[in-house]
Amino acid sequence: MEITNPVTAQALVQALADEYSRKIMLSTIPSPKSVEDLSTEDGIPLSTCYRKVTELTEDHILVVERMIMTPAGKKYAIYRATIEGVHVDMGPGSLNVTVKPNPEAAAKLQSAWLASRLEANSH
Repeated sequence: MEITNPVTAQALVQALADEYSRKIMLSTIPSPKSVEDLSTEDGIPLSTCYRKVTELTEDHILVVERMIMTPAGKKYAIYRATIEGVHVDMGPGSLNVTVKPNPEAAAKLQSAWLASRLEANSH
């Protein structure tokens, strides 16, 4: 699937270039994880991990797969990467980004996209 929006393509390339964002994306392709799990497993400071997960979620590179409620009443999100492969072609004055969607997250991404479209249309 080709990314035709230049802002989205740039966000994805920037995420791939960032060590922590890349680690988060790679960790959440095969299985969903919480921010705390990502921080521990990937050696990312917790505050940095929260910031990177927020950025990746805003760019639709990650999606909330589900929300968990602990017995103590604490609520937290479990995230999954929306893509499982990326191909970048660069040429004079052009940047072409093609992605292979993560089938495990495709339904969540579609739901998020539909919700954002409905919200945009209600204003």
